[in-house]
Parts: sequence; C-alpha cells; structure tokens
Amino acid sequence: MEEMHSHLSRKKSALKSKWLLLLVGFGCQLLSAQQTACLHLSLSGYPGDHIFIQHSSGFQAVSFETSIHLEKDQSAFYRLPTRLTAAYVNVLSDDRKVTHEVYLSANDTITLGWDATGSHFTLRNDPYNRNAKIAALNALIDQRLEQFTRSRRILADKRKLVALSDSIRQAAQHDSDVYLRSWTHFICADLDLSSGILNRNELVKRSFFGFQPEPENPAWQRAFSALLDGDMLTRLNGKNGPRYSSAIVHHQPDSLRLLYFSDTTLPDTIFASWAMLKGIYDVEQMRNYRLEDAYKTLLPLRHESENPDAIGQEINKILMFWEPRIKGRKFPEFDFTSLNQKAAIRLDAMQGKPVYVALLPDFSPNSQLVLRQIQGLQQKYGKEIRFVVIADGIPETQYAGVSAAFPELAIGTMESCRSRLQYIFPSLDRIQFFLLDGSGQVFQNPAEGPDTGIESAFLTVINSR
Repeated sequence: MEEMHSHLSRKKSALKSKWLLLLVGFGCQLLSAQQTACLHLSLSGYPGDHIFIQHSSGFQAVSFETSIHLEKDQSAFYRLPTRLTAAYVNVLSDDRKVTHEVYLSANDTITLGWDATGSHFTLRNDPYNRNAKIAALNALIDQRLEQFTRSRRILADKRKLVALSDSIRQAAQHDSDVYLRSWTHFICADLDLSSGILNRNELVKRSFFGFQPEPENPAWQRAFSALLDGDMLTRLNGKNGPRYSSAIVHHQPDSLRLLYFSDTTLPDTIFASWAMLKGIYDVEQMRNYRLEDAYKTLLPLRHESENPDAIGQEINKILMFWEPRIKGRKFPEFDFTSLNQKAAIRLDAMQGKPVYVALLPDFSPNSQLVLRQIQGLQQKYGKEIRFVVIADGIPETQYAGVSAAFPELAIGTMESCRSRLQYIFPSLDRIQFFLLDGSGQVFQNPAEGPDTGIESAFLTVINSR
C-alpha cells in the first residue's frame, strides 16, 4: 500500500535553465482540433527574453520542449498545440522559485503574470474559477491522505476515504464546468486506491465506467497509471503468462491484443487498448525482457489506421523515446552551438567516425572531473573518435575559461541544443553517456562512463569499422 500511495504522490521535476524554466505539462479532454486554448504570458520583470515550455502527456515521461520569445514588454501569447488544454507551470530562476498549476479548457485564454511583489503568479480570465476550485480540491485530498497516513488505518478510517470519494464525485456532478467534473471524477482515485479496501474490479468500475479515456488529462493519467500499475507483470505471472510472454518475445502485437481483450476488466476495447499500450511500455522495466522486445512489439502498431488519434500519438511518442536507445537505429537530429568553436555543430555531420557524447547536468566538481576524464580519452582516442559534451550550469563568465581549458572538445550547453534532449536521455538530472558508430547509428545508449569500461566499447566500435 505504501508503494501504491507513493505512486500517486504529486512529484514535480524541472529542466534547468540559465535564466528561467517554465515547465508546462498539459492535460485535457479529447476535444475537436478547432477548439484550442491560449496562455497569455505577462512576465514583467523577468530578466531574459526567452522561456522554455515543456509539454508532456499520456502515461509516460516523454515531453516536448519549445522555446518562446518574449516581446520587449516581457509578454507572449502561446497557443497550446493540438488539443492539449491544461497546464502545469513551475518557474525557477536564480532569485525566485514560483510554482503554480494552470488549467485551461477549449477556447479559454488565461493570463499568467507576476503579482506586485514579483514573487507569485497571478491568473486572470479564469472561466468558472476553475483553478481555485481544483487547487482547493487537491489541497483537501492531500490533507485527508496525510491524516489517513498518520492514523491507525483501522477499517473505519479506510471507509471514510471511500465515503469522501463518493461525496466529492457526487458534489461535482452538477458543476457547469465539464473539465472540473472530469478532473474531480478521476482525482478521487487517489482516495479509492489509498483506502486499500476496494478490489481491482471495484476500483476500475469507480474510475472508468461511464467515462471515456482522457489521456491528456493529468487526473486521468494519475488514475490510469496507478490502477494499471503492474498490470502486465500480473498477466505474465497469471494463467496466460506463457502466451503473453510468447507474444512479447516474438513481437506479435495482434496476439497480445487478443489476450488483453479476452481477459480485461476494463469497460471497453478502447480502454483495453490503452492498457495494452501501457503494458508494452512497462516491459522495459521487467527482468528477462529487453527494450528491443518492447520496441519491436509496438513498432507494427505505428501505422494502424484503426487506432484512435490519441493512441496513435502515444505510440509515436513512445517509439520516439525508445529509438535513440535501440542499437543500430539511426540517431535523431542533434545539433548545438559549441562554446569553444562558436559555431553550430551537428552530430550527423560527424559521420565517418564514432561519436561519444556526455551529458553533464551541472558544473559540480564531479561533472568537472568527468570533463577532465573525457579530455584524457580525447587525447588517447581523438584520431578515431569524436567527443562531445553537453553541460548545464556553466556560468557565462566561465565560458572562455572552459573553452581554453578544453580546446579540442566540442562543448555545448543544454540551452544551445536544438534537439529534444528528453527523447535522447532517459533523465536530464544525472550524468549520462551515449556512443554512436561511424554511420551515426546507436552503438550504446546509455553507454559506459570514462571510468567504468567505455574503452572496451571504443575498441569494439573502432575495430568494427
């Protein structure tokens, strides 16, 4: 139960930026493409001229990053892409840390700005007072879950959680805001699941029967991911486990789909399709299965015309997330501005030699040590291999010093990368490496570090040319 509860915890993460990070994770009901929402940014006092918006949706961690140019008055209008109509917003800078959650529905335009102190967000033009209601609802649920965690967790306490879930859903049934009704229904899964007294079928019925899948709705994402957590592992350990395993290792999505549809407790085949997609995505985390198994099982589904648009989009995002880690796959476009060469560098222009790339998420002593180790590798293997470093947190005043200290390394910052780093690295907050062969194809991702055996891989890739 503790693990389930922790799975539902509201964890926020931010991609570091020199001046500011605006992290926006969007969620919505599946509305027509003509219906869009707009975020009006009014950030008077912000010290830079760009912000970075990161979109995420579905039940996996892939995000889309966009750089937005602010006008001279530090404002910008940003139309949310496709049908995404809600936003998580975190702002971090050197002198402030501001967090707010913003929810927009179709045809909304909400203004997001600073208050008079320049330290908190203010919202205007908020239809139905949605943001205040959702904030109050989330605070109530967090409070009750905290009380439950401190209680003796006797049966009466568990029943109170279920009763509270029922009363919240009932109270929201007649709200004029469709999005708020939907959010309320799904967010109550936090209470249902934490109670621990409802079986799997009861949880599924309370959360999904009578509602359509809403993969762009953060509350739906939380409910779906929590209730389906471990679903594939359960199936693999069940009576049909050998059949599931065979479908995965032999890359047979049609067989996998028939198995899901035959024994699902979800309300319809659309929900079952989402469950199967999450099950394939989770295969990567399981022993005895390879990322390649999950990838090759999902790949045939990419171009199926009968897939609903949302499922097709999710399949493409997962495949894009996996492809930079599949040996032999062509690496995605990746270019950046080099600190020492003051020019744009493209990895695909480096073909002919293997390329070793390091991501340093900060400029800590440990990262600086790795930088020196890579310089040593460059001096040893520089005639056969090219070396690239993407670093964050280097003070601008030290750019010249770093360039002078490592003149032969191609060093860029995260901000200078014109690529989706989140598709290339599983995480952006730890040191990581990847190695491409001379054709620009993936040889290792993730790769070993300078002090954990990478030289063996170097010799292999050099000799394979």
